[in-house]
Amino acid sequence: MDASVIPYREETLCFGPEARLIGTITQPADRPARPGSQPGLILLNAGMLPRVGPHRLNVELARTAAAQGLTAIRFDLPGLGDSGFTSSRLSHEDQTRAAIEDAMALLATTPFAPDRFLIAGLCSGADAGFQMAQNDPRIVGLFMMEPYYFPNRFSRMFRTLRRLREYGLRRAVIRIAQKLGIAGAPHASNESSALPLPAPEETVRQAPSPARFAHDLEVLLKRGVNIRLVYANTLMGRYDLRHHHHHIFSRLGQPAHFAVEMVPHTDHVFTRIEARRHLIRGMAAWLQHFQAQPPAPEAEPGAA
Repeated sequence: MDASVIPYREETLCFGPEARLIGTITQPADRPARPGSQPGLILLNAGMLPRVGPHRLNVELARTAAAQGLTAIRFDLPGLGDSGFTSSRLSHEDQTRAAIEDAMALLATTPFAPDRFLIAGLCSGADAGFQMAQNDPRIVGLFMMEPYYFPNRFSRMFRTLRRLREYGLRRAVIRIAQKLGIAGAPHASNESSALPLPAPEETVRQAPSPARFAHDLEVLLKRGVNIRLVYANTLMGRYDLRHHHHHIFSRLGQPAHFAVEMVPHTDHVFTRIEARRHLIRGMAAWLQHFQAQPPAPEAEPGAA
């Protein structure tokens, strides 16, 4: 392929005080740099997955950003992927915060030199971005995939009904039997390779209370942070989404810079191709909120 038609250029490098962090910067290749005109995008690890993201999702999101004129970095946090452990004795949360600050400092040295930042992350990456934004005013946008989820006493029942509807009674019963270790349960490979892996019953992440989550969202929104929450329907179903709207999101009013959506027929890591395409389209639309206005034309000499 002719390199001139590729709208991005990528570079992988070491950074951080000990040069133990590994990240890949994706920059626009088809437009001139206007330092500080647009924010930089930071893409975080999803759990223990490396910086490419599940099914290369972070790669596609970074290139989507570059196609719209933003510089992005996807990097491995300390001890994940290609990044080594640091000698720091800070807590995991503080090391994560320091690594994100190092990534922002690195992006600021690029020709596009962003001084404001967006963070996108899935699961624990969404959590880390949310926590970081509460303490750093340079963060002006959060794209949170599979963020905090708060089940209630009816969630498991509705989730079981949803699986029966989506997968059919026979496959759902087989999956439950396998999960319970019942002897004689057919092996999944003998049934259907399309059957998704079982979803975790409940989140094991350290989540705030629903009231605290609502409060922290409200604080960020009042600061002007543009927030988009994207849930898969692995744990979150229509009933749970209504419950979250009623008990959490309704407290926020209806600010134009806040949106919540659920992607149907997918799993926690958006395995299905159409689900990932949906995310990429959503990211592209969300990034439109941060598009810089073109510079005003210079006045003609002698103009009044």
